Amino acid sequence: MLQETRLQRIRALLTHLNQVSTERIIRELGVSRETARRDIIELEALGLARRVHGGLVAIESPPEPPLTVRRAVQAREKRAIARAAAHLLQPGQTLFLDAGSTTTLLAEELRAVGPDHPDQ
Repeated sequence: MLQETRLQRIRALLTHLNQVSTERIIRELGVSRETARRDIIELEALGLARRVHGGLVAIESPPEPPLTVRRAVQAREKRAIARAAAHLLQPGQTLFLDAGSTTTLLAEELRAVGPDHPDQ
């Protein structure tokens, strides 16, 4: 297995577990202890993880950008998703929304097609 592939797999483990032991890397990737050690050193050198006794821990990711910034990213696509989702709903249905840039646009779409809107 190529080192790049191994590094991606270790990073995926870190994303889900926040820490991964050398033993788990050996077991999951089917590599030798020396290969796992080299990969751990490489991930730390790249600034993607912090090496600790027995394995790796994830480096805290930067905080998520504010909603106003996230809303501007792929705005056209998010608006299209919101419109499509709004048109799937039938009168009388209940919808729970969580916070997010796309769901904010969906709430706006729902308000536009609400019961007081001329289209209804």
